[in-house]
Amino acid sequence: MVSRAWLCIISLLTCFFILGCASIRFSKEAPEAKDFHPQTLALIALEAGGYEGVKEPLEEMILGELKRRNWFRQVWGPGEIYRLMEQNEEIRRSMGDYLAKLRQLNFSDGELSKKIFSLTGMEAFLLVSVDFWYYTKEAGENIAKVGLTMKLYDTKTGKQMWKGGHHQAVSYVLMKPELTNLAKEVVKQMIGVMPH
Repeated sequence: MVSRAWLCIISLLTCFFILGCASIRFSKEAPEAKDFHPQTLALIALEAGGYEGVKEPLEEMILGELKRRNWFRQVWGPGEIYRLMEQNEEIRRSMGDYLAKLRQLNFSDGELSKKIFSLTGMEAFLLVSVDFWYYTKEAGENIAKVGLTMKLYDTKTGKQMWKGGHHQAVSYVLMKPELTNLAKEVVKQMIGVMPH
């Protein structure tokens, strides 16, 4: 007869297996995305919201996953983008204006984005925002939850080629799961379905 402890372990492993195989919760591609194969990509912004302490480790996670896949000849992070902006006034102005319109008006300015492409050679922009990053209680259960939204833009046109949203939520009793471990899985699954 199988003990209760073994049944619990098997149930947990089954849950993790199912979570690992699941597709992301939301993914929408532009019709042109099937022909969109950028060789250079820049993570130009990570909006952490009220979760500022997670910004740096999350950027490293995302950049690491993008580089690990070897889909792009070059991947820039926000730090490299800021260095370019410090060195070149035209890049700083164009990037600042582009991001301001994107954040405030949710408008990807095609002219500014083309200009950034011609100045830097970046063929795609990736923007990431943190939706959830916390421990909470839901229906009497302790829950660890991490959620992200990602948007991919073609810099030659300014068009949004893809948008995805996904989160992982795990219940726990005594030991809090590491939120960074949940985030790694969310990042891996989202980048796995991103056009490239």
